Amino acid sequence: MAKFLDSPSIVELAGSDWQILLEPVRFQYCDDPATIWTVPAGKLTDGPSVPMYLRWLINPAKFPLSGYLHDDLRVRWTTGNAATDGMLRDAVMAEGHMKSWQAYLVYLGVRVGTHTGFKSIVPTDVLDQAISEYARRKKVPASRIEFDEKHSELIIV
Repeated sequence: MAKFLDSPSIVELAGSDWQILLEPVRFQYCDDPATIWTVPAGKLTDGPSVPMYLRWLINPAKFPLSGYLHDDLRVRWTTGNAATDGMLRDAVMAEGHMKSWQAYLVYLGVRVGTHTGFKSIVPTDVLDQAISEYARRKKVPASRIEFDEKHSELIIV
């Protein structure tokens, strides 16, 4: 059975939908320990991308960890295939306590978004705030924080 193994701390960035993952989050796709996917600390995301007109039906606040999982899968593995999107569907069901038809709508949304090339780009002001806040929380100078644009992660060097 799919489940998240952690409840990590996150930082919400003021005036935006963006967040930073402060600790890794692990997702176990099935009972086999070899199926654990780890989203690293420092991941920067704008959360689940649910259009405003669908939020009455699918509330993205119910599955923030699934948003981190999706964003990490998208940059590390090619999504838009049944394996990764199926993993995401199961994550949404496990975390959001949704009915299967709601999770299936999220799955379809991921498929459409992937095939249309949708990708969030971190605005410069959000990135500056993220680096400052991550450095403060990790108790390191901001000069030691680098942004890995390809993986949308803040890394301590």
